[in-house]
Amino acid sequence: MKKIIAVGNTKGGVGKTTTAVHLADWLQKVKGFEVVFINASFQTGVHDWLDELEISYYQEKDPDELYALAESIDADYVVIDLPGASEIVKEVLDYCDFMLTPVQPSALDLKDGIKMINIVHRKRKLRKNLHAAFFLSFGRSKVKCDR
Repeated sequence: MKKIIAVGNTKGGVGKTTTAVHLADWLQKVKGFEVVFINASFQTGVHDWLDELEISYYQEKDPDELYALAESIDADYVVIDLPGASEIVKEVLDYCDFMLTPVQPSALDLKDGIKMINIVHRKRKLRKNLHAAFFLSFGRSKVKCDR
């Protein structure tokens, strides 16, 4: 049964695209699953990276079309790279199986991360099978906030 994994945060520049590409590559190359990547963000430069890694992908920014596309794909996993500060993030929570949220270890980013936690928490009241994980990205071991 296909699993839809979304990588998103309401904040930009936290490592969403990098996380999504590495996850898709790992699922495909290391675990041997059939993976399709959907670029719902506005970064077109990721397409060269996906081509190099030989990961199939689509570009779709329209929320309704994104749902239809994700549902129509015949693969083990669909990995969706979401844009920051977009209503698409909330809409994808209606149908994804798992939401990964990278958060940078800074006071401002952690505060925005709490907003995302609250959004997921509200959705989980309606969708008990929605799984989510939040993790620190861009951590540096010598910085007090990172430890």
